[in-house]
This record gives sequence, structure tokens and C-alpha cells, in this order.
Amino acid sequence: MRETRNLHLSCGILYNHESEYRDPKFVSRKISKGFARVKLELQNQIELGNLDSRRDWGYAEDYVYAIWLMLQQDSPGDFIISSGNQHSVKEFLIETFSVSGLPGIFSDYVKFDPNQLRPQDPNFLVGDSTLAKLKLGLSAENISPNSSTKS
Repeated sequence: MRETRNLHLSCGILYNHESEYRDPKFVSRKISKGFARVKLELQNQIELGNLDSRRDWGYAEDYVYAIWLMLQQDSPGDFIISSGNQHSVKEFLIETFSVSGLPGIFSDYVKFDPNQLRPQDPNFLVGDSTLAKLKLGLSAENISPNSSTKS
């Protein structure tokens, strides 16, 4: 459509992006909401599937800023928007647990649930946003519009 109709269209492939508004059915919210509910004594454990699954997680606000930058370009393009880093579900659990204030170790509160395994999901996802960094000027320091180093 870009070439046929001479439209200014850009495409973005957005890797996992999270925020406080993420639906609780997603693993990041299952973990954060789960530890909060355990802390409030509303539940005893968090039930999860594969803790070794690795994802490229970023912050949704940063990704929206990247989309806005794509639309500001003189020429349209296709961009991958990602953090370029992988973290496992287990790492996410450990980090969330570390700020929860709960006693013990994180595994005291986690129960494996085979029903939550997703066999068709790839175990390792990481994006290469080199082109977006080069053409849009994205970096770890300036991807967010709230960043003090934003150009």
C-alpha cells in the first residue's frame, strides 16, 4: 500500500511491552498482582507455567514514543521496537519478590501449574532494534519522552 498508493505508512513490530495497565491474564501481571495478593493474605501462592521462558520486555510508554517517532520521519519505514535484552520469567519473579517485602524466598510462593504451559510459544524471544536506533535515534537513555536525556 505504501508504494501502490503513495501513502506515508510505517510498520512497527513491537516486542513484549508492559505497563501497569496490562491485563492480569498476562504473566507479568500474574506475578505482580499475585505477590500483592499474597502480601495482603488474599491468596497463598501464585500458579505459573514455564519459569525458564525468556522474553524481550520493554515499557509500553517507551514503545508508544517509538511509534510517534516513526510517524515523524520524512520517509516511512519498517521498524522493530524492542529492548534487545532477554529476561526469564524466573528473573521477573525474583525481582518482583525482592520488592514485595514478603519473608522467605520467592519459590515459597510459586506453584507450578502444567495447565499454564504454552507449548506453541517460543521459549526465547529477543528483538533487534538496530534500525530503529539508527533512524529514529532511540537508545536506552532517550526512548521515553519522560527521560531527561531525550533529544
